[in-house]
Amino acid sequence: MIDNQCFSFAGNFISELDFPKFSSHNLKNLFPSFSLNLKTNNFISYEHNEDFNKYKDKKILIIGGGPSTTNLQLNSLDIDYIFTANNFFLNQDLNNLKVDIAMIGAEVDTSSDNFIKYVEEFEPWLGFEIHNKWNIKANRDYLNKHLFNNYWKLFCMQTRYYGCVGIGHRLIVLAMQLKAKEIYYIGIDGPKGMIQGNHSFEKNKANLPKLPSYLNVANAEEIFTNAYKDFYTHMNRDIKYQGKLINLGKNHPDNIIPIL
Repeated sequence: MIDNQCFSFAGNFISELDFPKFSSHNLKNLFPSFSLNLKTNNFISYEHNEDFNKYKDKKILIIGGGPSTTNLQLNSLDIDYIFTANNFFLNQDLNNLKVDIAMIGAEVDTSSDNFIKYVEEFEPWLGFEIHNKWNIKANRDYLNKHLFNNYWKLFCMQTRYYGCVGIGHRLIVLAMQLKAKEIYYIGIDGPKGMIQGNHSFEKNKANLPKLPSYLNVANAEEIFTNAYKDFYTHMNRDIKYQGKLINLGKNHPDNIIPIL
């Protein structure tokens, strides 16, 4: 049994049948400059650039902002590409590391010196998801006109698996869609780090997601654990991923990803 919150956007459940139309319509509306080659199925809609073909059969590392990222031993890993998200560039180690895809959430200040410096030096692909921030014309124009005209490596994406667990799992879904052979991930842990402010990208960032509305400190671990179980169900039943998925953060005390 899958909890509908894992497939809800802004509190509204998106069915498997409705997802392709919902996602493609909204992505085209919000990101007209970089949604001309959308690939859409029952679990993801994203702008596919020819450069993305290089990820097929490769080993991809996904770095989230959870506490276990502090234990990352990059030199011991045999990987080809790195995906990450949001304010990763504020981490002193990641700031000097080339990432290939970075999902940029609404919280990121894309006009900040730190962001601009990182992008100019390492030139990652920058991904954007459906969010009310982009419904505001000034913000939408900034992305589609100013930013796109100055930096063309932008793409958009929306996954049906959403919910409270954060952007890391959505990056995993993207890597699966791109047919990565092996997907390593770290910094995708649980709510404890969110509550205590043990964020690997932003010092002292302490907050739980706003949705679902019944999420609170007392029930957060149970909700997150169930959401992770639902992810595996979704992966096996709908995505049918055939590669390897490796949790590098499994030995961290804040990591609650179930071993299934």
